[in-house]
Amino acid sequence: MSAFLGKRTKNYYPYSHNQLSLDNPFRVIGSTFNQDQPKPPIQNEQNDNNNFSSTPSKLSDKTNVRKGRKFSQDLISSDNYSKYSNKRYSMRFQNKDHIHDLFKNNYDETQNYYVERTNKKEDKPLIYSTYTTSKYRRNKENNKAKEIESNLNGEKISNIDSTEYYEENCKIIKNYAYKESQNIKYRDYMEDKGRSILNIKGDPDKALFCLFDGHGGDQVSKYLQNNFINYFKEMLPFNNVNESLIKLFKNLDEKLKELNYYQVGATACIIYITKEKGQRILYSANVGDTRSVLISKNDVKRLSYDHRADDKNEYKRIVSDGGIVFGGRVYGSLMLARSFGDWQLKSYGVSCVPHITRINITDKDKYVIVATDGIWDVFEDIDTLDISKKFDNSKELCNKLVYQSIEKGSMDNISCFVISL
Repeated sequence: MSAFLGKRTKNYYPYSHNQLSLDNPFRVIGSTFNQDQPKPPIQNEQNDNNNFSSTPSKLSDKTNVRKGRKFSQDLISSDNYSKYSNKRYSMRFQNKDHIHDLFKNNYDETQNYYVERTNKKEDKPLIYSTYTTSKYRRNKENNKAKEIESNLNGEKISNIDSTEYYEENCKIIKNYAYKESQNIKYRDYMEDKGRSILNIKGDPDKALFCLFDGHGGDQVSKYLQNNFINYFKEMLPFNNVNESLIKLFKNLDEKLKELNYYQVGATACIIYITKEKGQRILYSANVGDTRSVLISKNDVKRLSYDHRADDKNEYKRIVSDGGIVFGGRVYGSLMLARSFGDWQLKSYGVSCVPHITRINITDKDKYVIVATDGIWDVFEDIDTLDISKKFDNSKELCNKLVYQSIEKGSMDNISCFVISL
């Protein structure tokens, strides 16, 4: 999720870091890479007075070093780089293209690179691991792709870290599918997290589907993935579903404050399906721009609300609450008007109160699609209706939406639930 300053591949922000006021909440870490930020001096053979070694690192003959490359002259550690920065610089969140320009090497993705610290004799060569290749990250995600299920009290919980998940023969619904893609062409890591649970507390007429899209890192989305369902079950049974969901969102957000998630956040979209007086009821609750739509036989209806700072209603709410919006972003930094976490901007208008929709499920309703903005960046709501007419199975439709989003040029992480009603 590129909530901070648009896509990470380019800086669209018109102001430099030092042009903002001194109480700027991002004066320490910055919002994204600042192209005006001074770069460290590049090592050359004639300059021996800087902090980087002019003596090549001692590498064994077995080390795969390409011919003609002066190995130790261009590669530097992130610790040394930060000495020349006007702020604390976290390369993990920076532009991949900038890292390429910084090192100016046609590096081998399978090779571990070493740099040598020079100011102290006891310093040893270190493995350069600040930038991890997308190939390594993809393998790491695949190794962690495990399905965690619990049959306690008849519950079936899926902690979705795999790229694909499918469940059929459910009582409250026909079936559902989940599909995700890191989109490695544009993203080096995955911030989307999904989770679902059937037969909540042994009740086959209750099901919950959760999708979280992190920004600034995956800490908040991962925490919500691991804890949202537990908080949800603690509050059952609901006297008033709307009020209970609002209270649930606020309680979780307060917990994130206690955990010091001030500069990391996540959007959320929750689908809760239950029965009331024998009628199937669907609740959709969301903060941010993770969207849910209901597909009927010949119609599509949006259930969620895209909470963005440039939205007319959200702008009025933020300003009336004493918040600040400029450049179409909360305090010029966050394009989302509501989210979990982001406590650094809560006093500037960011809210965690969800938009909630309640509908009666009828025989004409076919699917509910819940997806992160990686899909909605390239699809309109009506497009999903046209695609859904070609499929009678949630798995096939889910796969089609994800793959076609990539083909259409989506530049974000992509995650999608398709729930067959």
